[in-house]
Amino acid sequence: MSIETHGTYKTFGDFKYHLNFPDEWILNEKPDTGRQCWNCVGKYDNKGYAMWRGIVLGYCSNCAEDYEGERGRGFYSFGVEYNGNHHFPSAFDLYLGPIDFENYGDFADNEDDTMENRLKYLNEHTADYKEDDDGKYEDMNLWELTQELLSSALARQQEDEYYETEEEYYSDEDDFGECLQIGCGKQSVSYSAYCRVHFEKYDR
Repeated sequence: MSIETHGTYKTFGDFKYHLNFPDEWILNEKPDTGRQCWNCVGKYDNKGYAMWRGIVLGYCSNCAEDYEGERGRGFYSFGVEYNGNHHFPSAFDLYLGPIDFENYGDFADNEDDTMENRLKYLNEHTADYKEDDDGKYEDMNLWELTQELLSSALARQQEDEYYETEEEYYSDEDDFGECLQIGCGKQSVSYSAYCRVHFEKYDR
């Protein structure tokens, strides 16, 4: 069995992969990850969380943890990455590059993989990154809105990466009160009633 390249994808066995998916990863996978993981590729139907219209884009978020982020942060579904793994590199930056989701893959056999469903999923899983400005997204088409939501998520990710230590979350000008955790006494972060440690434990 070998990797074969086609027009817009490559194959290995019964699976189709994005052309930029590294061959080395295809040939060297840990047990129960990738092709052996139902979350990644589905249960005998090639409709896993890490696929778009029948084509493997990467790994599910659980397998991404198994690879400690070396193969991306993992996908939830509909080509949407798991932002909870924002400390891992994005698959789009690591190897995929930009994807024209509107026209990529086989839609006839994957009718759930629509831009509408992708947009809905982005809305659900990037809620923390969206602003509440009335009408901000009203005049955008689906592609523009998708890109706006992704940009907002990226901005939040970069902000999180900037604050590398607990102390950097605070400044002398900020006064958010003490953490609600009994006996903690540390200052709460701007978006939570808890300090950073207990925010990650309870609010996320």
